[in-house]
Amino acid sequence: MSHWSSSAAQRFLEARRAKQLRDSKVLHDSEMLERKASSVWLELSEDFRRKCEEFNKEPGVGQVLFFDNSDPHELKIRCSEANKVLTITFINDLKVVRIKGLKESADFNFGVLEGTSNVGLFYAGREPRATDDIATAAMDMFLAEQYTK
Repeated sequence: MSHWSSSAAQRFLEARRAKQLRDSKVLHDSEMLERKASSVWLELSEDFRRKCEEFNKEPGVGQVLFFDNSDPHELKIRCSEANKVLTITFINDLKVVRIKGLKESADFNFGVLEGTSNVGLFYAGREPRATDDIATAAMDMFLAEQYTK
């Protein structure tokens, strides 16, 4: 065997192994998203429900926010004082959560956390966001916008 064939074979085998690793990671990530995206959605839904309940229980507030989760893939939060609706939609086929009803809508993509089998929500390709942080930020913006128009 020549030096060239030995070197070329080594490069070929390394490239093959790298492709097999990439393929197995893609398969793993796809399986994790299929298995776990729904549970992350349920966690996010619960965070929004809890925030509405806690807000309405604050002294002097009363029943201002109405939480509707009658559709298993969509939440609607209505503010009785401003006739506005915050809509949070789980688009399972795209593995996206879309938040509408703010000045700008926002999409959070489901992804597998690097080096784990855990699934999280990512905004604009940045670091993952905790479901409670997403709910807090969306509710803060939603409530702030009620009285700025």
